[in-house]
Amino acid sequence: IDEAFLERVKTVVDYGLEIGMYVIINSHHDNDIYMPTPENRKQGVAYLSAIWSEIAETFEYADHHLIFQTMNEPRVVGTAYEWNIDTRNDDCMAAIDVVNDLNQASLDAIRATGGRNSDRFVIISPYAGNHMAVMLDRFHMPEDSVENKLILSIHAYTPYNLCLNIRSDEADFGISHLTEIKGFMKNVNYRYVQKGIPVIIDEMGIINKNNPETRYAWAKDYVAAAKEYGMVCCWWDNGEVNGSGENFGLLDRQQLQVHPACQSVYEGLMAGLE
Repeated sequence: IDEAFLERVKTVVDYGLEIGMYVIINSHHDNDIYMPTPENRKQGVAYLSAIWSEIAETFEYADHHLIFQTMNEPRVVGTAYEWNIDTRNDDCMAAIDVVNDLNQASLDAIRATGGRNSDRFVIISPYAGNHMAVMLDRFHMPEDSVENKLILSIHAYTPYNLCLNIRSDEADFGISHLTEIKGFMKNVNYRYVQKGIPVIIDEMGIINKNNPETRYAWAKDYVAAAKEYGMVCCWWDNGEVNGSGENFGLLDRQQLQVHPACQSVYEGLMAGLE
C-alpha cells in the first residue's frame, strides 16, 4: 500500500479514536482486483491477504474502537447478477462461494498478525452487500479463532424505487413500504441477531426527491425498526445534495452542520432512535 496514502488513513483514523469514536476501515472500490469469480479466486485471496496483513500490522496499536471490514460490495461487475441474486444461475452461486473464501482469507490474515488483532471485531461483507444474499445457505460467516467477534454487514436501500432508483417517480412513503422494511429486518434478525451475530446496516438512505415529509417518515420508521432488532444503521453520506443523481448528502463538511435541504431526514433519523 502506498506509504503516503496509508499514513493519511492513519491520521484520519486517529482523529476518531482520540475522541472515543468507533472507526471502521474497509477495502473499498478495489472490487476489480478481487472480483469474485472462480477464475479470479487465487488473485483475490492473494490480494486481500496481503493488504489486510499490512493494514492490521499498521493499526495493531489501536484498541477495539477500531473495527476492520473485509470488503465493500464484492460482486461480478457487468453481469445480470451484479446486484441481484439469482439462485438459478450457477455463476451467481459460484460467486457467493468465492466471496466466502475471500472473507475467510481476509479474516485469517488479520488474526495472524496477533496482538490486538487476534480478537479485534471484524465486519463480514456478503455478495454485493445484498441483504438477500445473507438469507441463502450458500453464504456463510467465516470460521474464527475467537468467539463473538464477527459482525455481519448488509446494505439496504429499501424499498428500492423509493430510496435509490433515480429513474422512479415514487416519492411517497406508505404502509407497504414499512411492511417491506420490517420484513427484511425480521428475517435478518431471525437468521443472525437471535443467534448471537450482530448486524450493521452500514449503507442505508433515501435520495432527495423534494419530498421532505416522506424522507422524515422513512428515516424515522427505518431506524426505529432496526433499533427494535438491535441493528445499527449508518447513513450513506456521499456529499451530494442537489441534482437528480444519488443525492444522499446530509452533512455540510465545510460549515459543519446539516444541509438545510436535509434537515427533515436528519430529524427523522434522530426521532427513530428515541
